[in-house]
Amino acid sequence: MDSIISINANIDLKALREQIEKATKIEDGEKFFESLSEVYAIKDEISAAIDNIISIETDVKGLINTKAKALYGNEWQAISGKTFKITRSRTGDIYTIIGKVAPRFKKVKESVDSKAVDNYVAKNGKLPDGIEINDQRGESIRVTLK
Repeated sequence: MDSIISINANIDLKALREQIEKATKIEDGEKFFESLSEVYAIKDEISAAIDNIISIETDVKGLINTKAKALYGNEWQAISGKTFKITRSRTGDIYTIIGKVAPRFKKVKESVDSKAVDNYVAKNGKLPDGIEINDQRGESIRVTLK
């Protein structure tokens, strides 16, 4: 891992938009695909930098926790300085199920089984009662560069 992370990126968004808008066929848009490849190269560089930063953050937090435990004991919860505060709290579920549990002590999340609905529609030509198409779904466009 490098000790210095540096990113220098320039994207002419206006030029990229103009190239896309002026294209008469997407297949012949080599100019904007060149610009788009620069965008993806920058995105990859930023993604790698973020991965490095997350790794550094994880390492630093581990070092802080180890040092705080050595200095203040295993039960430390907060450390404050003039310009910072570090807090330690537990994460994850407090309890786990290890056997049969009374219904009042557990939550069950309901969701639609899409495969079962697809099979029902294929067989019956309609949606089952109580089910409708979700019109709030988003969409995604994937670009793969060769």
